[in-house]
Amino acid sequence: QMEAEGHTGVGGGPALSATVLDDLQTALLTGTPHKPSQATAGVLGQVAEACDKFCNSDLDTVYVSGIVAHVVSLLHYSNGGSIGEAVVRVSNFIDGGDSSSEDCHVRQLVVMLTAATALNLFVQGNWTGPELPKPIIDSIPHLPQEAMAELSVDGENAYVQTRYLPLLAIARTLLVDCLPFLSACKTAGWWNTRCLFAWQRILSGPSDTLKKSLDSRFTELVAGSRDQNRLVALLHIERALVHQFYSSFDDAMASLKASAGVTGLQIKLTGAMGRRTKYQTFDTPLLVLEAASTATDTVPKGEDQGDRQIAHLDDNLLAEPTINNDKNDYVAPIDQCIILGMCEAIGQSQAKNKLTNEEMMAYVARVLKQNNSTNWMIYSAALLIRARLEAFSQRTADRAAMQIQALVEQFFDTSDEKASLKSRMQYIWQVPYPPRHVLRKETGSAHMRLGAAASALQIFEQLEMWTEVITCYRIMGKLTLAEQVVRKQLETATGSQAVELWVALGDVTNDPSAWEKAWELSGRRYARAMRSLAAYHLRNNNNTKCVECYELALAINPLYPDSWFSFGCASMRIQAWEKAARAFSRVVQLDNENSEAWNNLAAVFVKQRKIREAYHALSEALKWSHDNWKMWQNFSLFIDGCW
Repeated sequence: QMEAEGHTGVGGGPALSATVLDDLQTALLTGTPHKPSQATAGVLGQVAEACDKFCNSDLDTVYVSGIVAHVVSLLHYSNGGSIGEAVVRVSNFIDGGDSSSEDCHVRQLVVMLTAATALNLFVQGNWTGPELPKPIIDSIPHLPQEAMAELSVDGENAYVQTRYLPLLAIARTLLVDCLPFLSACKTAGWWNTRCLFAWQRILSGPSDTLKKSLDSRFTELVAGSRDQNRLVALLHIERALVHQFYSSFDDAMASLKASAGVTGLQIKLTGAMGRRTKYQTFDTPLLVLEAASTATDTVPKGEDQGDRQIAHLDDNLLAEPTINNDKNDYVAPIDQCIILGMCEAIGQSQAKNKLTNEEMMAYVARVLKQNNSTNWMIYSAALLIRARLEAFSQRTADRAAMQIQALVEQFFDTSDEKASLKSRMQYIWQVPYPPRHVLRKETGSAHMRLGAAASALQIFEQLEMWTEVITCYRIMGKLTLAEQVVRKQLETATGSQAVELWVALGDVTNDPSAWEKAWELSGRRYARAMRSLAAYHLRNNNNTKCVECYELALAINPLYPDSWFSFGCASMRIQAWEKAARAFSRVVQLDNENSEAWNNLAAVFVKQRKIREAYHALSEALKWSHDNWKMWQNFSLFIDGCW
């Protein structure tokens, strides 16, 4: 294909200096176009031009360009070739026979550009919108069974309605399997983390394998980033989002503070006088976030996002509280990402109550104030977080449901001039914004909270989320109908979809044979089937069988603290103290604030006569649950027993 365009080789131009190579890679990462200072010709000129189009989010043009299309053709997905064969072809392409080292470096950049383009198109099709152009959809290669199977990790399958999975498979092959061949691309490891995290977020649950890969890769990236610049700040933000996904809240906040240190963001929670309602005649104290930014990120002028907010149905409530002497200093988009990340970390690490909601709302309100100087995707994330906070108040629940629905509908909206693809994609890797199917699921959950179970049922059936479908039928008192729906779907389901339906059938009928069937159909790899079977045995006091099932499930995917806790309880009942100690130790590793796990771990240590360890565990239990009289009683009995 390259020769057909009149090029004798990839390096058909001046040697690419290390500086230009680094600049092009930086441009791809940040989405900021870069014009090389030295003249480019041949394929090198095409690469520079393609990078420029990529930065302007002209992804469809890049994807069908000759250099990218050639790399995609090496994967041979349409011909059913194996992944191993595809990796060898990519490796041979990079080596280029007797090509010079400069040619090899350009080829590596072409491979990384191909992977980044496929990954961003996948994100566009599932996160940001709008819909991919039809020529791109038609050109997406067929995904063979082997490549589909590779997307299941630790017994967690890709969501059944995930769109354009072949694009993710292309990115995964080039950024994971072929990563050792991209040594000249210093940012290939960063793109590797983006690919792994996007992959994780379309799976049914957290994957320990992907978590370890992400932790290892981010550790390497942070260790190699000595300069304190915008790139380092972006890196810390993306690492924080990964920590948040895996519930490592302290690490997430540490990464966000490191990013704020780089950008110079200064924030302070404080009080101010203001009003919340239209007819309020006096000021009341309100919690606000003061923020000052020194970063130089800018957005196009005139992008006023305020019209995207849904109005309150309660006419008495102001759209936003009015603050006396409000300090509305400019906050750069990158700092807005940090503020939203901190907001999420606070919500995940603290008890869910009105005080926590007020604190989080102060962070969100600070970003929403920047409606004329913020990015489209950042503003969308802020609206979503506010809707989640408002969903649990009777006065604002209606607006919350409508706001989430508006965010779902904006996916396909191409009429909004502010919603250019560049605006949608520019900060998608730095904000906690979920894929569209998760947003639709949240819409269904909002209907459930409003008592509209029938409306929620329609949404969940369209999404093929059978666990939620069963919950709706249970609320409506129609479990028999739920069983009929699941059995009808089973008549035509195959592969991973059939496995998930057998688990759903077990949930409806409480029949252990359905979970056993799912376990066998999955090749004994679908951990959720075994977790459900273990829970069934625990409810029926069959503790020995329960322990066996949990051991099988947790050996596949250990990132489920509730399962470890139940495993520990069942082990205590059969006096398997070593297993119980291991189980509760894993719980507190995953959730350090679980006071009940600390308490049970102390009880196990007492049985093992490990007094010092028991004292430490009881102290931790009291630390996180100091108002629980039972734990104080246990502590007193323990001290009396020691003396």
